[in-house]
Amino acid sequence: MNFNRELSFLNDIIFLDGGSGAGKSALNSIIPCFDNVEIPIWDGYYEKLSLLFENGKLEENAAVTLMRTAAEERFYDALVGRHTNFRIKDASSIFHNPGIWQNIKRINLIDGDIIIETLKKNKTILTIGSHYISSFPSLIIKTFRKRLKLIEMIRHPSSLVLFWMDRRWSYRIGIDPRDFSLWISYKDKNLPWFVKGFELEYLEMNEIEKTIN
Repeated sequence: MNFNRELSFLNDIIFLDGGSGAGKSALNSIIPCFDNVEIPIWDGYYEKLSLLFENGKLEENAAVTLMRTAAEERFYDALVGRHTNFRIKDASSIFHNPGIWQNIKRINLIDGDIIIETLKKNKTILTIGSHYISSFPSLIIKTFRKRLKLIEMIRHPSSLVLFWMDRRWSYRIGIDPRDFSLWISYKDKNLPWFVKGFELEYLEMNEIEKTIN
């Protein structure tokens, strides 16, 4: 059985990508300053789907269909105020980005075909925040083709190491229930997805070595 969905009303899509601590928050409030560009939505679904596809866990047909459907559903929901972030302390909140009142007014909009027509007319651009999707971009390239725009934030490695050590990420991945990245299983351990192929060596590393790797 072949699944299918062609993109109907999604215009360009921007992925704002970069590892934890790379400085994505610096662009979070700048990107929506451009005409018709949405506030970045931090949704790990696209990244997880891409990682599974890259590792042969999903058929291309199913993966592309899933991602296209998810993107257009997310796009539509954003324009009618569903899932709008009202958390004042979040950098991705509407209170720290342009168009506060515009986003508040959306929660009173009546949904329907008029929303899709508005999206097409204004050529509104969906923005998705991610962490490592540029490490396995095959699926988003196949899915969005010419509509895809990828911005990758890069920070000096020493700053990233300090950031990760300060938050003790090398201890948390695979253990902390608030770490929502995908883990891999090795013997009786849960490990980060990026240590595939050198699991034993990783387990024998100290904190600094794990952070660098």
